[in-house]
Amino acid sequence: MKRSLTHSFLEALRDTVNDLNHEASLKSFNPTITLLSALILTATASFSTGVKLPTLILLLSVALTLYARPSTYAWVKVVLIVALWSLLVSIPLAFITSGEIIASLPLGFATLRVSREGVNTLLAFTLRATSAAAIFTAFYQIIGWRGMVKGLRGLRVPSELTAMASLSITYIPLFLREAVRLLSAREARIMKKGRLRRVWWMLTTVIGDLMLKGYERAWRLEKALRAKSFVETSPRSAPLSSWRPLKAPDRLKDLGLMGLALFIPVLNLLIGP
Repeated sequence: MKRSLTHSFLEALRDTVNDLNHEASLKSFNPTITLLSALILTATASFSTGVKLPTLILLLSVALTLYARPSTYAWVKVVLIVALWSLLVSIPLAFITSGEIIASLPLGFATLRVSREGVNTLLAFTLRATSAAAIFTAFYQIIGWRGMVKGLRGLRVPSELTAMASLSITYIPLFLREAVRLLSAREARIMKKGRLRRVWWMLTTVIGDLMLKGYERAWRLEKALRAKSFVETSPRSAPLSSWRPLKAPDRLKDLGLMGLALFIPVLNLLIGP
């Protein structure tokens, strides 16, 4: 039986998460400084107004990916998915933004007019979203998900949020595998091709099973954590970091990375959008 679009999407998303769920490729970088640099550059790309700065950040993410030598295929997949999705959701901007008309699309009952300003806004939005996802994914592949958790602790993020982030990264692939298995079981029960509405209604019945299985997994995890916690300790008493002290060459790398992350926003203020 031919796989459905939902099934293929979940499998691709599962594979992407598995590819990104790896250890740090460059352990010499300080997780806190790396995460702070990632947040600065991601915010800079997201809130930029022109196209020069997102393009520069996108090129920087390519350089970081080639330097770290992680799974380049996973990075490219994430960037392409974000670019395609942001392009699809921003298509109406080309028609609703007023400005110089460059094309007209007759639809019989109405005519859609494409403006130059709308196309520029569409492309700028897509570039901002793509560059933000690219730079954050590049930093993520440099320090890994464990480095992300250490970086959150180093930034003094509340320990409850750090623990939730760690559990989410760990259990998202398991959740996706469970969703794919349930969808496969539902599709196997469809013996003949029917209407799209009926097939979709049958596939949406997996939502209840996923909620029950998620609740059961969370309940088992809570019981396991309580069973291993012989002494109750305050979450805020946990150490902020667990990495070893860095040597002088590693400190220079961290200073250079932080300097680069701060230089790009300052450059945007100097040269303008």
